[in-house]
Amino acid sequence: MIKYDACVVLGGGITNDGQVSSTSKARVDDAFGHYKNGEVSLLLMSGLGSWRHGSPPRVTEAKVMFNYAVSLGLNPKAILQEEKSKDTISNAYFCKIDFALPRNWQRLLVITSSHHLPRTEYTFGKVFGGEFDIDFVGVEALGTRHKQEDKIFPIIKSYLDPITPGDHEAVGKLLHKVHPGFNNDPASRAKLLEQIEN
Repeated sequence: MIKYDACVVLGGGITNDGQVSSTSKARVDDAFGHYKNGEVSLLLMSGLGSWRHGSPPRVTEAKVMFNYAVSLGLNPKAILQEEKSKDTISNAYFCKIDFALPRNWQRLLVITSSHHLPRTEYTFGKVFGGEFDIDFVGVEALGTRHKQEDKIFPIIKSYLDPITPGDHEAVGKLLHKVHPGFNNDPASRAKLLEQIEN
């Protein structure tokens, strides 16, 4: 029985040779399970690539996840791709304004990694607000980025705490004026990278 209008799968990186990472693969595997169980009939792969890399990737996270899902046997017509986002804030923002609102989605399942789950729940709650019914799943995944969560989450909260939940217009202004992944300011990008990685 269909429980959700769509399942949003957050990008978890791309390998150096442009293939799906183990983190992204684990997230798609979980989404495929919900599809096979009949809980969802539509998947939305979300991600351009991390803002940390500076220049856009040769292939987007959404595209490599799409290709992997198709290799599992998923119908390509059951997969949408969001290819603008560069982090969790923009995942939520572009999923809402480009997909959820135009398609009148109300119930969503969002899949990420377990270490990323608190930040995802907080961010989607801020961007989407209370009028949407969103469930979250965190899957286990290999990698080292989870070690940076203690630094990243407080930074995200400093951006989003002043914003009223559901005010995606304010989030859009934040992205394009403040966020180093979108404001084309190399100095602010370098400063934020230093905060996260040191």
